[in-house]
Amino acid sequence: MIKKDLQNNEKREALEIRIAEAEKNLRLRIRRGQTEEAKGIFDELFDTLCETHGSQFSLIKGRILELLIWLSRSVADIGAHNEDYHFHNALIYEELYGLKDTDTVRKWMFKVIEHLTEIIKESEKDHTLQAVYAVSRYIQTHFKEKITIEDIAASVHLNGSYTSHLFRKTFGYTITDYITYVRLEHAKIILAEPSATINDAAMESGFSDVSYFSRVFKKIEGLSPREYRNKLKK
Repeated sequence: MIKKDLQNNEKREALEIRIAEAEKNLRLRIRRGQTEEAKGIFDELFDTLCETHGSQFSLIKGRILELLIWLSRSVADIGAHNEDYHFHNALIYEELYGLKDTDTVRKWMFKVIEHLTEIIKESEKDHTLQAVYAVSRYIQTHFKEKITIEDIAASVHLNGSYTSHLFRKTFGYTITDYITYVRLEHAKIILAEPSATINDAAMESGFSDVSYFSRVFKKIEGLSPREYRNKLKK
């Protein structure tokens, strides 16, 4: 019995790791406006969710809701704020909960992905967002390093104060806040790996001090890194 429980726990952990990796890849494809690639990744992700939760359809929809919120933040990060951006409308969540079976949820999510990538493509056509989008990409690429506002501004050939102003005006939060957000999202991926330590999560995400990482993590996520990891195992 104990051996079977251990095997089940190991399988569950392996599935959660697969889910976390797929979610990260899905987010990347959507941010790049790669519709078909994103749909393919989601298809595999959804199969894994179904395998993880079996016949517990309400849990599957709950995971999809979490994914939608995560993806909506991702799209908002690059300035995709327009009247058609329906993730700011609670009706989409009501629509999800009205779906009755997994096949319907899968097809519905394909349409959501198509809509998201279309928003990305339209946003990228807006030249006024190009500098800020480049700043976002720079941070996503260099977040593990010790980067300054001056470094980031230099990457888009602007001065620091103007870059900071433009970024905050577009997104509603500071460059520093965004760097912290990107680092924490990466840290959560590391924490999902059974062999990784909390120190690994901090160091591999750009935090030079584990204590500071733990304080920031709890302040933003409402859980300590250890509590977050334990939650993943349940």
